[in-house]
Amino acid sequence: MYRISLILFLFFFISCNQMENKKNTTLAKVGSEIININDFSIVYSHFLEKNGLNDNFLFRNKFLDKEIDRLLILSLKDSIELRQFSALYKKIQNIKNQKILDEYFRKEVLSAYSPSDSILRQAFIRSKTDLNVRHLYSKSREEANQLKTQLEKGINFDKIAQKIFRDSVLANNGGNLGYFTFGDMDPKFEDVAFSLSDGEISDPVKTKYGYSIIQVLDRWIQPLITENEFQARKDKLVYILRNRNQNEIKKSYTESLKKDLNIIISDNLLDQLFINYQAIINDEYKIKNNQLFSLVDSFDSYDLIEGLINLSPLQKNKIKNKNDLLAVLNGILIRQEILNLAKKQDWFFNDKFQKILNRVGDNKIIDFLVNDFFKNEGATFKEKYNLILQDAKSKIPININEYLLRDLKL
Repeated sequence: MYRISLILFLFFFISCNQMENKKNTTLAKVGSEIININDFSIVYSHFLEKNGLNDNFLFRNKFLDKEIDRLLILSLKDSIELRQFSALYKKIQNIKNQKILDEYFRKEVLSAYSPSDSILRQAFIRSKTDLNVRHLYSKSREEANQLKTQLEKGINFDKIAQKIFRDSVLANNGGNLGYFTFGDMDPKFEDVAFSLSDGEISDPVKTKYGYSIIQVLDRWIQPLITENEFQARKDKLVYILRNRNQNEIKKSYTESLKKDLNIIISDNLLDQLFINYQAIINDEYKIKNNQLFSLVDSFDSYDLIEGLINLSPLQKNKIKNKNDLLAVLNGILIRQEILNLAKKQDWFFNDKFQKILNRVGDNKIIDFLVNDFFKNEGATFKEKYNLILQDAKSKIPININEYLLRDLKL
């Protein structure tokens, strides 16, 4: 009877313990900070989705280790008053805003892109065509024009390639890129290549890498193309076209929004901002008159001043005249309007998006803590990170609920 009672007691104890574990949502505790199982599930699922990975226990363990490392580094922010570093907080807000903008374009603009049937059929035919192409490359348009002039004077394509390519393969094969098909190359390069006849040489083509002069040597077209195959490929083609044309889609959307907003920036305001531009970007200028311009009601001078201050160094250096400044001011106001629109969408308030948004800010804080605050001259970011981590691990207790990690349901 005693043995039966003991077995029943142990069974009851183990069952209660397992039930308690299931109720407990604390996956790990790092000092006083907690990693909640639901929060972990959200960021871990996002990691798998972003990297095209399938869940397994090894990935779970490694990802949890990284999450613990993040908390250990972030725990150091309590030892300093981060709010005294106003520039850091501006950077964090800018990074978060960019994430919000990216998500808005992805969910509200790019997802609505629907190419016509004729465009899809043209893309389908391209996907069934392989082009054999060679090219001459230059970083500048001026040099590319000179290369085209040499070709027009009869200088051999192969001879020019030997002079300009550092890559020994391209130098020795006349710049031959081999065969490619739809979606393999830079879209602008590809569009021009498909428009050429065999043997025809293009004018210089601007791509994201520089300038190319293209010649199609040969092409192979799949002999049998069926309607059923086209219909089966349509979704994939839409996906490819959306990715290829996303910059144009975004530009078209912002131009349409600009027209709807009817932004009017007065000459007085433009003059005032241009005259005081250097003082503004150095955060030294205080606007004295808020009535210098006429805009839609939701905008004021603060948006413009803050927008100019928060421009990247590259953007700031591009402003050489009042027309440049006017274009940038329009961009600032359109950006602000898109942020306003984004913050009205359901997905903005979604728990998953808010957690991802907070991680963006935390990443910047980690970068600041390692690089700027805990200085170690001559050490790389990784070396400093590991030194700080090692010190934190020796001081901060870490507890992990392995049961919850194994039982995780995504």
